[in-house]
Amino acid sequence: MPSGIDPWGQEDATVEPGDGGPDLDSPEPDTTVAPKDIGPPPPTCFEQTEGPDILPFFSKSCQDKALCPCNPTDIGMRVAHEIDKAEKTLDICVMELQDFTVSDAVIAAHKRGVKVRIIVDDGYADPAQEKAIQYIQQAGITIQNDQDDSALMHSKFTLVDDDLLVVSSANYSTFDSESNANNLLVLRSPALVEAFRTRFDSMWNGKAFHKKGDGTVHKDTVDGAQVEVIFGPDWAMIDRLEKAIAGAGHTIHFSIFAFTLEEVKDAMLDRCGEVEIRGVYDTEQGNDSSSVAPKGWCSGATVLPSNVQADWGYRKLHHKVLIIDPGTSNAWVIAGSANWSYSAATKNDEIMIATNHPDIVAAFETEFQARFQEAQLE
Repeated sequence: MPSGIDPWGQEDATVEPGDGGPDLDSPEPDTTVAPKDIGPPPPTCFEQTEGPDILPFFSKSCQDKALCPCNPTDIGMRVAHEIDKAEKTLDICVMELQDFTVSDAVIAAHKRGVKVRIIVDDGYADPAQEKAIQYIQQAGITIQNDQDDSALMHSKFTLVDDDLLVVSSANYSTFDSESNANNLLVLRSPALVEAFRTRFDSMWNGKAFHKKGDGTVHKDTVDGAQVEVIFGPDWAMIDRLEKAIAGAGHTIHFSIFAFTLEEVKDAMLDRCGEVEIRGVYDTEQGNDSSSVAPKGWCSGATVLPSNVQADWGYRKLHHKVLIIDPGTSNAWVIAGSANWSYSAATKNDEIMIATNHPDIVAAFETEFQARFQEAQLE
């Protein structure tokens, strides 16, 4: 009986020709190789998109794959991909951390010597209820929370070493990563990382949670475009929305989870008849009595309840996005964690981020169009 070659590297395996092993009498060359002889796998989409200093990702499909790389993206997998780059420090500030993909990456970073700090909201800090939190703490990683049930630690950002920043609308949960509609921005900006780390340190060291801001707008030029950041609670976030709306030349588009501020709606209504106004709001939040999204719009505005598609989960429209004049030199997108609500402006820890990068605005616009068309099918 001829001696066969075990494709998994066991040297003494014996097989007959034709029984599934290599046929030694065949004139065709044997191409079976052991795994150790196989080269590295092809780069993943995440690896292929490395390079630009600012990149957008979305949990749901958009209409332009060039503008929306790796779309739709599992947000947790993208966050874990960035965490895997950490060599010295990793700071995570997020309301919920329930995604095991993220927690596994955090623990791996800790094991390779990265200094890890994590802040979550007190409502999601109990390890008896939050298994990912339990696993992280069992690995020896310290987690802090705001210890205040009167307001939310609602920020969602991750800092990797001294130059990499991740900001999202998404919590680090499987629902927000996949079934809900969310966005995420990855930026390389030492200046912004420094601003975010100062904010993080104030909470970590000084327990300065829910501290009202002073209107500071942190700015940097990233990939040739302007980027602005405001930390909440701060009414300056609402002022920034109103400024963008007032400056629109032809288009106001928005995707929003919670929309309860009359001031923002009034700013849009002031533009009725002057610009195109289209929006999508989360259906469940829109049913709340405090929501201003469902009614009272002018005849020229089209504002619809969401119809997010998913095979499982909550199917929430979890964006907090305003898009101004896409495709023009006046284009802006405003995103982040902050809903258009009184709580975001006055109580909760939040992030608002804005940029005029034309490709980023275009990416958010094409994602908006996908959600808007989806809503029209309801």
